[in-house]
Amino acid sequence: MVKINKISFISKSTLYLVPTPIGNLADITYRALYILRNVDMIAAENIYNTDILLKKFDIKKKFYHLMNIMKIKIQKFYYQN
Repeated sequence: MVKINKISFISKSTLYLVPTPIGNLADITYRALYILRNVDMIAAENIYNTDILLKKFDIKKKFYHLMNIMKIKIQKFYYQN
């Protein structure tokens, strides 16, 4: 088993694009798992696959559908202007 030391590369106000495996969940990297466990929010393109991935690796984070987040941001922009 590989032991990973705590890495402090997670920073606030940063967008992390985390590639996820297609088909075989065992292909995910340690770094991707670390980021998913330590970010404040997860935005997913496919919430069904994201749910399976997070459950498999026991990551208990709330995640949002990417399109819903974009709609909220657009609505806030129009209401502010």
